[in-house]
Amino acid sequence: MDEKKEKILLVARNLFGQYGLRSVTMDEIAVEAGMSKKTIYQVFKDKKSLIKEVINYEIERMRTRILETIKNKSLNPIERTIEIHKLIIQMQRNYPPQLERDLQRLYPDIIEEIQLRVMEQMRQAIISNLKNGIAQGYFRDDLNPEIIAGFQLVRSQFYRFRHQMPFLSDYSNEEIVKELLKYHLHGICSNKGLEFLQTINFDML
Repeated sequence: MDEKKEKILLVARNLFGQYGLRSVTMDEIAVEAGMSKKTIYQVFKDKKSLIKEVINYEIERMRTRILETIKNKSLNPIERTIEIHKLIIQMQRNYPPQLERDLQRLYPDIIEEIQLRVMEQMRQAIISNLKNGIAQGYFRDDLNPEIIAGFQLVRSQFYRFRHQMPFLSDYSNEEIVKELLKYHLHGICSNKGLEFLQTINFDML
């Protein structure tokens, strides 16, 4: 990717994450990036196209890292699941709920387009890890990988619905995601997998 374009994307991502989509102007992005607004418009035709590129950039970067984790043969299937959990936590830090709400309200077409494209690729990667876990004896052999993969995708998206859960207001996103991870793993692990889980210090995640 062109260095100038990437710099604009990173600056815009940080500003959108801090202040929301509506309040950040192209002028502010230009000042923060150390460029003229004319230069920004030479790369992006308007604010909506910039927002779309920012979200696409973030999701593609995360998708690539998750797929690399799935393919990492030095990790067993449980360790891969935990590494994916860490990546999800990192994504939530860079992609706050305010940004999600702004997108749903102002640019729902962007969210729908990107999610439809990425979700199926992610689902197939998770199914592959589940099948490997079953074959290696870490996961229960009576699981339906297709259904469990769907659950795992839903679990990763919980923060989108956080505002509908006032009963969880005393807990951080990280605390909730960690509990969901433990709940998920204890539900899918075989006896061999449960023994391995005893070696994991979840407090350190």
